[in-house]
Amino acid sequence: LWEGPQSFSVDHLIEAALIAPELCFTPHDDEVGLGVISLVSVPADFAGFVDVNDPDEYPEAMWKSFADFLSKMAETQDPTRSCFTKGRYGCARQLQSRRLSFFQDLVLGQLCHIVQLSLGPRKLLGYTKAKTIVPWVLSDTAKKTLNAQRLQPTDIIGEPVPHSARLINSYEEL
Repeated sequence: LWEGPQSFSVDHLIEAALIAPELCFTPHDDEVGLGVISLVSVPADFAGFVDVNDPDEYPEAMWKSFADFLSKMAETQDPTRSCFTKGRYGCARQLQSRRLSFFQDLVLGQLCHIVQLSLGPRKLLGYTKAKTIVPWVLSDTAKKTLNAQRLQPTDIIGEPVPHSARLINSYEEL
């Protein structure tokens, strides 16, 4: 058992996962991450266990309240008040710390799940180039989506390309 602060190498964690029957190590095929260590099954004493890949079973009233909250958040002109830092987990922790009434009975795992759904199918949250999480309307993905719907070319930063810009229309023009 772990008995306080110690440093562990990634190799030690992977080795532990490979020999522990209750853990499973799945290596990544790409070079972005080393892999995922997960539980083989949910322990019986894990009350309220949440998997971020579970389906969306939250009430629509909660989603409406969250969307309204994010809409008001997006209206502020202060960028420090309209973004969440430290990824999905950090976003969930920041939401939890705000003690929002529509999230009051939810545990941190459920908030992580809500953040995951909000970044995906619900499209309530999105990322910026700075890797912060913001209300969807302020995200780079929303800007690119809007430009695509308008058939407006988008530059690498996500801004519309001015009509005066010289665009390459074919491979031959390169």
